Amino acid sequence: NRYRFGIRDGEVLVGMQTLYTRKNTGEITTWVGAEFSGNDYAVRGGNLIIDFAFNTLGLTKLISHVDRRNKVALKSIAGSNFQRVRSLSVIEFPLQHFIFQNPNLPPTR
Repeated sequence: NRYRFGIRDGEVLVGMQTLYTRKNTGEITTWVGAEFSGNDYAVRGGNLIIDFAFNTLGLTKLISHVDRRNKVALKSIAGSNFQRVRSLSVIEFPLQHFIFQNPNLPPTR
């Protein structure tokens, strides 16, 4: 399934977050327009989507992949309690892989 959420500031669409789900796991993607970067839109929207994923959908974990060169995105994900699992390079994109376990459930492997 796919759930799409617009990130708005008043009437202005400043970004978008998408939650893809499969079984008990979700993957979050985020886009915020460059002119709106640095205003914590992704952190605030991320906290809402995390709450929706864990408390409404009952997912057990969330995954996100972040380009290591994108310092704003790395700061955003750090503000959302994700834990870095590993770094890897895919073609020309040096990605960091993050997982956030549902804090309402016992830890899983």
